[in-house]
Amino acid sequence: DGTSQTLSLTVLLDREHDHHDTLDDAISFFGVHRTASHASQIAVIGGTGKFEHAKGYAIVETLHNQNNQHITDGQDTILHFSVYLTYYKA
Repeated sequence: DGTSQTLSLTVLLDREHDHHDTLDDAISFFGVHRTASHASQIAVIGGTGKFEHAKGYAIVETLHNQNNQHITDGQDTILHFSVYLTYYKA
């Protein structure tokens, strides 16, 4: 019905002080973003590098009608992620 979107994504993070051409730090997410709600929670399902043992969640918000942003048609949507992590060393 168009009121939710399944999200499965990996965010690659680059450290400025690291001069290598590889990106070793990443966080993977999975969950359902309910577009009719102000915010949705999705799970952190894995990571690499310094996020290898991280667990947590992210709050995903759809940004509507921001300055200099066109009205979204569902294909081009700006999402804001607030990420909350805990670390457990195995």
